[in-house]
Amino acid sequence: WLERLRKIQNGNGGVKDKAMKNRNEKIEIDNFVFASKAQVKFYVYLKRCREKGLLKKFIVHPKYLLQSCFSKHGERFSEVNYVADFEVMWNDGKRIAYDVKIKETSEDVLKRKLFIHHFNMPLRWIAVSEKYGNENGFIDWFQLKKIKKTGKGEKR
Repeated sequence: WLERLRKIQNGNGGVKDKAMKNRNEKIEIDNFVFASKAQVKFYVYLKRCREKGLLKKFIVHPKYLLQSCFSKHGERFSEVNYVADFEVMWNDGKRIAYDVKIKETSEDVLKRKLFIHHFNMPLRWIAVSEKYGNENGFIDWFQLKKIKKTGKGEKR
């Protein structure tokens, strides 16, 4: 899978890609479809952590019910879900949901608030930044937004 990641980073390499509306590519690896190379990078990071024994398990694309379907005034409303990119069970017993962000929409912000309201589990939005990220290239999404807004950031 490392060779496939290198091929993804350097071009197609036989991996199924599809154009997306936000100009990213859908990338299929290990029978999972990811919306960006950043998500693939975090997936590979989690696989390495699992191999090193740093985490118990992780789930790809876990779905959390935010609002059940219902009918009112003769109209049927479908359920509302938050689909995170990953849920990780770390060795210390902590369960954390992760979303790898490239951009945020108003729908993302609303669903994040509902997730935090309904679930007693941390939800971390992270981004990839070679300039400001940690040794693996990851940084908290809100920290990166603050750095970009103020123009003040400590490079690694």
